[in-house]
Amino acid sequence: MSGSSAEVAIVGVGLHPFGRHDAALTGMAMGAQACRLALADAGVSWADIGYAVGGSNVSGKPDTLVGVLGLTGVPFVNVRNGCATAGVMWLCDVSGPVLWGVVAFCLNFVPILGPFCGIVLFLAVGLISNGPAWAALMPAALYFGIHVLEGEIVTPMLLANRFTINPVAVILSLIFWYWMWGVPGAILAVPMLTIIKIVSDRLRPLRAFGHLLEG
Repeated sequence: MSGSSAEVAIVGVGLHPFGRHDAALTGMAMGAQACRLALADAGVSWADIGYAVGGSNVSGKPDTLVGVLGLTGVPFVNVRNGCATAGVMWLCDVSGPVLWGVVAFCLNFVPILGPFCGIVLFLAVGLISNGPAWAALMPAALYFGIHVLEGEIVTPMLLANRFTINPVAVILSLIFWYWMWGVPGAILAVPMLTIIKIVSDRLRPLRAFGHLLEG
């Protein structure tokens, strides 16, 4: 660590005040305020940030937090999948678990296709490390389980009361994009609808449309 410590610097710190707060104040709002305080402490603006990482079960999904701070296109990737993947690789006795955690972290940048490639990759790793037995399937199965747990259960539960989309809008989006692009369109329909909803909520002329999508 001593060789790399000179390359690390804490230039700004932000912390939301402790204590009782209005029930309407969400964890995401507290996280956004802490980020703004850290930026002010560092003397930089959100527009100056080129990359961000984080993880929280309270403030919501990090890439959603970007929409609260400002749609600057900054990649904000959750580190939980990478850490959990490194842990399960260690439990499966796969060599270099930290490396595979970093790989999982990087695959998180690519929606849908990234996890699919990860499953294929970890299946190959399991076959090479453990041979053609049931144990060889464990790395890929656990990696898939992490994504299902975090993406389909944990995150929706945390954001259920903060971010909603009208089911009718989801169905119409699926029909439209399937008609336009087939299966790839159906896969991307909900993410694109979510992006449209976030953008509409942040732009005053489109807020009525965003409210319509929320239902």
